[in-house]
Amino acid sequence: MSTRLLVIIFGGADHHYLNQFDCPNLKQAQWGKVQVDNLWQDRDVATQITAQLITGKTWKENGVNERKKVKYIYHGPVSKWAESKIFKNIKKGRIRRNALYTLLGERVTTIAREFLKDDLTCPTLFELIKDSRAVYVPAYNPEPTWALDRNILDPRKYPEMGVEAALDLREKHFCWRKKRLMEALDGPPQNLLMAQFQYLDSTQHLYFSYHEEDQVEEVEKAYHRIDKFAGEIIEQAKGKYDRILFISDNGAARKIDYKPTHHNRPFYSININEEIKDTNMRDFFNHILRWTGHYAEAN
Repeated sequence: MSTRLLVIIFGGADHHYLNQFDCPNLKQAQWGKVQVDNLWQDRDVATQITAQLITGKTWKENGVNERKKVKYIYHGPVSKWAESKIFKNIKKGRIRRNALYTLLGERVTTIAREFLKDDLTCPTLFELIKDSRAVYVPAYNPEPTWALDRNILDPRKYPEMGVEAALDLREKHFCWRKKRLMEALDGPPQNLLMAQFQYLDSTQHLYFSYHEEDQVEEVEKAYHRIDKFAGEIIEQAKGKYDRILFISDNGAARKIDYKPTHHNRPFYSININEEIKDTNMRDFFNHILRWTGHYAEAN
């Protein structure tokens, strides 16, 4: 039986803190932990994790196989020939090769950007599910300013702007995404509607990664705000969406000297009492197909 499904990705929402804080709306009828496989170079990049959710494939299979999509432009005759004839599509050893080209006096230009849907090498939920929409989803169509840069300022890099500027940026991101989601919820219901919010992740980077001492009280305030927002989403979705899935891509931010910059403690919750046995991030790809009645078509 198919259902209309609303999926909200709350970036950075941490199972550990949801256990501590009073968040009744985020913790719907059924909730628990999500497992995320090891990623490229052990970097817990939100784009790679979300790509697993929307494709059901690992980072080795879906094309989101780096922290960012990197393009190298070679300007000299030696580097152009070598990269097109000998090393075409070979990533291993590229840093050393580029250093060698530079020593030879040949310029190498590097362009790095976020991944977009055309970079994916396999179909996503939005191609497989009829009448579906991604409002803003990393690896598919991220919010434009987030696609260009980070979602939060580091006050240590901009001391003259301080924490106030970081909070201002956090607020602008949140309000704009909220506006777009509510507009989508006001429209006709779809088989799948998905959106992503970075508010909690931004807050945790600000008060856990960038502060010398963790500011847990500020993070708790952010969880309460997002829980209230989750309640607004649930109310707005009534009568339009049968099922609501809240999920996160990773847990809280860690100090920047750790290679994985987040705790591996993402969560999920659904608004009905249904036991979910398979809780790898990639498993939710199949759950979403099954809930919307498109599993057989996709397989």
